[in-house]
Amino acid sequence: MKSRHVITTILVASGLVLLAGCAGSDRNAAPEQAKQVSILFVHGGGWAGGSSAVLEPLAVKYRGLGYNAISIEYRDGNNNILHQIDNVQAQVSKYRAKGPVVLYGVSAGGTLAAALAAGGKVDGAVVVGAPTDLPAWSSNPYRGFLARKVLQALGMTPAEVRDASPTTRLTGRPAPQLLQYGDSDRLVPLQQGTSYARAAQKLQPDIKVETLRGVGHSAALVYTPSYAEHALDWIRQRWPAPDRRGS
Repeated sequence: MKSRHVITTILVASGLVLLAGCAGSDRNAAPEQAKQVSILFVHGGGWAGGSSAVLEPLAVKYRGLGYNAISIEYRDGNNNILHQIDNVQAQVSKYRAKGPVVLYGVSAGGTLAAALAAGGKVDGAVVVGAPTDLPAWSSNPYRGFLARKVLQALGMTPAEVRDASPTTRLTGRPAPQLLQYGDSDRLVPLQQGTSYARAAQKLQPDIKVETLRGVGHSAALVYTPSYAEHALDWIRQRWPAPDRRGS
């Protein structure tokens, strides 16, 4: 018997929300031979804005390749980064029971993805243009003024900022990660990626930093297909999509 794969999309005021991945199979169907591989896309927006609709085109592409790909929402009115990390973790837990989960986060969403990957809470992460050392980001003499304004607007204490920082969360065995940063990014400097990578590689060798030439803040994900292809290749090498022929 054939299993059914259903993805439901609802258009709401805040954007597209993907409600489901794989539906149930027929009662007498044979069990799935391959584990489901889920890619959860985590949008940016300074932890106070943005929408899952921005990354929906990438989710559509990954679904076409056989992945359970969902552009998720994680904001519910509480902009504290620690709270948003917990919200993403809840969604990871829902899908991880079925197989590997890889986060694909951009900017603020990249910080959430790296924070979970740093502690091994997911199987892997693609991190694009994300502040990975929040205290250092806000104290940078050249870019720190805007960073401080962003973090202050969230109402977080210095201790909370430190606890939410992916660098602080590096413990045990981090998940494999690809970090992509634009060399023309004036908001999140390349140093954020390289310093975090050096610390993470001491615990997990499979950490890679890719410099996006001539690219500003996070634009590579949406506007430079070649870099998005690099990320796809990195994912496919580690978590091939299940072969659904005959399913």
